[in-house]
Amino acid sequence: VGMVVGAAKGVLGVRDWLYVRKVLKLLLETSKSSKDDRGKYADKIAKNPKEYRRASITVLEILDRITSAEKAILVGKVFRAYMTEEGITLEQLRYLTEMIDKAYLSDLEAIRTGFEGNYDNLVNVGIMQPVPAEDIIKHAQEHINRDMGMSVRGVSSYSLPPNLTRRTGPTPAGMALIRILKSY
Repeated sequence: VGMVVGAAKGVLGVRDWLYVRKVLKLLLETSKSSKDDRGKYADKIAKNPKEYRRASITVLEILDRITSAEKAILVGKVFRAYMTEEGITLEQLRYLTEMIDKAYLSDLEAIRTGFEGNYDNLVNVGIMQPVPAEDIIKHAQEHINRDMGMSVRGVSSYSLPPNLTRRTGPTPAGMALIRILKSY
């Protein structure tokens, strides 16, 4: 029993240490805000202290869920944007930080640095728009009509070409997240 209790204390200690590390990464990122931006945020807080509390809770909950300290830095970038930009609401803060939570870090780093991440993963978390169904159907029909002879013999198979999957752009929230990750 003593060994199990000791192991549990060690696990809780590690988990707490990892959480503190994520909080510190977030604080380091938000401390990059200018004095002017911090003043704007103080004014925002004074106007609506309840929203500030909800925003703080949102960020702390996301920090508890995210898988790495690197994602905490990205959450900090979104929080900095929330602090300084009038157009970012509490609901958008939640949505953007949940996108970070659900996305793979490698995909977030790819879009932040200007490269494409995994398209399917980015669609699944709401960063990229899915290929419209009518485009998929149209392409499949063209493929079937063109390859009718081969498909009758069982030779043909179908998959979407890369140019069709890359035709779509970011969702509006995805555009906001990409802009924030690149500019903050």
